[in-house]
Amino acid sequence: MKKVAIFDIDGTVFRSSLLIELTNALVQEGIFNLKVSKLYARNYKNWLNRKGPYEEYVKAVIKAFEQNIRGVRQNEFSRIAKKVVDFYGNRIYRYSRDIVKNLKKKNYYLLAISRSPQKVVKEFCKKKNGVNSIFL
Repeated sequence: MKKVAIFDIDGTVFRSSLLIELTNALVQEGIFNLKVSKLYARNYKNWLNRKGPYEEYVKAVIKAFEQNIRGVRQNEFSRIAKKVVDFYGNRIYRYSRDIVKNLKKKNYYLLAISRSPQKVVKEFCKKKNGVNSIFL
């Protein structure tokens, strides 16, 4: 039997949130209207200035994403998800990276979980060769 190691991607392995970076990229690419970033800008500023919790910021990003994803073409979404992972995919915590590398050597089955969109998670795991993903 193979041993299993399970990691949360966002904030544990990846030094941000795939959903946050994806949403920002959708705005930057003009797929989401520029006004979308204003839906979570105040929460982001509050979090940065230690005046608000991270959870409120993430919830605001989730809400902005959910309100604007309808009608986005799948091929455009996939292109942006790949672009996000290509750009940010190496921004992982060194500690987590070293643990994953060590567990791979020991032949563990590595499983990554995330509540970010499936497409960007799959791209991230593909980049981190040998890591599988599960979607909640």
